[in-house]
Amino acid sequence: QGQFYTPDANTLYTPLGFLDKDILFWSTLGVSYAFNLFIGGAQLVSGVLLLFKRSRALGFFSAVLTFTAIVSINFCYDISVKLFALFLLFLSLLGSSRYLPKVYALLKDQLRLPSLQISRPFWYWSLKAMVILLILFELLFANIRSSSTKSDQAAIPSAYQVLSHHAGDSLLQEKPFKRFFIHRLNYLILQKEDDSMVDYKIKNLRAKQQLIVYNKRLPNQKTVQRKMDYTYSPTDSLFQLRYTEGGQKHEVVAKALATEDLPLLQNQFHWTIEGVK
Repeated sequence: QGQFYTPDANTLYTPLGFLDKDILFWSTLGVSYAFNLFIGGAQLVSGVLLLFKRSRALGFFSAVLTFTAIVSINFCYDISVKLFALFLLFLSLLGSSRYLPKVYALLKDQLRLPSLQISRPFWYWSLKAMVILLILFELLFANIRSSSTKSDQAAIPSAYQVLSHHAGDSLLQEKPFKRFFIHRLNYLILQKEDDSMVDYKIKNLRAKQQLIVYNKRLPNQKTVQRKMDYTYSPTDSLFQLRYTEGGQKHEVVAKALATEDLPLLQNQFHWTIEGVK
């Protein structure tokens, strides 16, 4: 859940063809906890092997294979960490280069290869301590920030199906819309009838049950704030959103969607291909 997290509600309710390749790939990995353990375990094993002198060569070669696969995924799915992945692959190749003479020597007699001299990188050890500190800082900071974000989520569902919209048919000048989402990173996302999405930055005042909406979509104008009062009833899962627009009072009534019941989030396992019912 730190890197490949469960997709947010707005992603779950977006038609497949509307998703970018990187979001689709990221979301696919996020729904499989077992695969997260597998791919994370493979990288962890490589890291542990690097800590010990006798296993360090195996650790570097394992890292080369792992990061080669990651780099290929980043380029094929247009994931925006290509330079960072290439840098990690470069470090793995650099670390493994010091062991290439030994590997070459083992294969030389069997494959009748010519003699080859490969120099050992002289600045490797000078950067080791700094790299370790940077890795530890990134890991700790990312996990602390992720935990803080999750604990700060609102105690209300994140996805809603619109049931009725009284005294008008627009919300923030967007119409018509069929669903809306309160994103964990404080965004109000509207899903229109054509399944397109539009988002607004918000501040959720939970104590007052109020949303402060920041509209930055108006060119050459200052940010506009709109206050929206809301109430949520856990008994019937109804969410009411009240606001004033154009001098007219509006009220949106919506029902919370049980995103956890979607087929994509079910932990299913099949040994064989089942027949179509």
